Amino acid sequence: MEVARSQLEDKARQRFVHLTERLPADVHLALSARAARLPGLRSYLGGQGWRVSVLDASALAAGCAANLPSICADDGRLRLVSRLPVKHDGALDATAAPGPDESGRPTHVLIDACAIPVGADDQPLPLTESEAGVHLAPDDAVRLNGQAVAATTRLRAGDELTAGGRRYLMIRVVG
Repeated sequence: MEVARSQLEDKARQRFVHLTERLPADVHLALSARAARLPGLRSYLGGQGWRVSVLDASALAAGCAANLPSICADDGRLRLVSRLPVKHDGALDATAAPGPDESGRPTHVLIDACAIPVGADDQPLPLTESEAGVHLAPDDAVRLNGQAVAATTRLRAGDELTAGGRRYLMIRVVG
């Protein structure tokens, strides 16, 4: 079964409403790299007025390493820890994290089981790549997430394109 990204975002938005009802107003939210990949979460939070930063994927491990005395007992056994101390210096270290535009930027087009770099010469779609992102030019033969494309549109990892009876998935290859 295949589900379009827009459908995931619509369904998730219902849960995000419940989440935001419990958040204090005017705070800066730091999302884990994993939470930031939830379809629509960052855009929903930003649209509701919260400032959002995405932590580097190694932030949890770094936080644990920095707080080993709080996590490990003197005999080496692990303690049950529900929260770690927080530095209140006003700074949020998200410098290694990708920005909101970069984390969802696709790097490859997945065709069957083959990943082709976005800028490759043999890439069969009307895509352009610039500092602003990867864009799909309007083309009557191409559909984006099941919809016709009337204007140049920025693509995100997870977008699905169909053309000529073939399915193409925009993906982000990391590491």
